[in-house]
Parts: sequence; structure tokens; C-alpha cells
Amino acid sequence: LEGRMVLVLCNLKARKLAGFPSHGMVLCASNEDHSVVKLVSVPVEAKIGERVTVPGFNFEGEEGAPFAENKVGKKKVFEKIAPFLQTSEYG
Repeated sequence: LEGRMVLVLCNLKARKLAGFPSHGMVLCASNEDHSVVKLVSVPVEAKIGERVTVPGFNFEGEEGAPFAENKVGKKKVFEKIAPFLQTSEYG
């Protein structure tokens, strides 16, 4: 992954990863039987650190700020959007 841009789901409840707390995860996609898993491609126009959203979904708390860590899980943000996430052979 070194030198590669990736999409990261942020503000997740901390989980230990290799002994360190992690508050995010890299967004990947798989085929139906999960035998092939690939990184989801970053939009061409995206800049490092830029927030990437999905049109039609509200990911924001008060005053347009991203949901806080404790709200992401409670509001089931990922669970609501997951059924609509699709990719093509191009990522």
C-alpha cells in the first residue's frame, strides 16, 4: 500500500490492529463469494486527506462536521450505506 492512495472509513470505534488503536479501515470490495478482494479506487480528482462522500447520504452531525466516533456506530452509518456500495471491474 505504500505510495498508494486509498479510501478510509474514519471515526470508527477504536480497535487494536497490530497492537495499536485504529479508528479507521481501508475500503475494499469483493466478489459475491468473497474469493477476490480489491481496494476501492480513489476518485481521480480526490486530493490526499480530502473527504469523499456518497451523493444522497448524510454523513454529518451538527454544523456539517463528520459524525463523532461514538455516533458512527450508534447511527449505523456503514450498515445503512453498505447495500448501495457497488464497484465495477475498474474499481
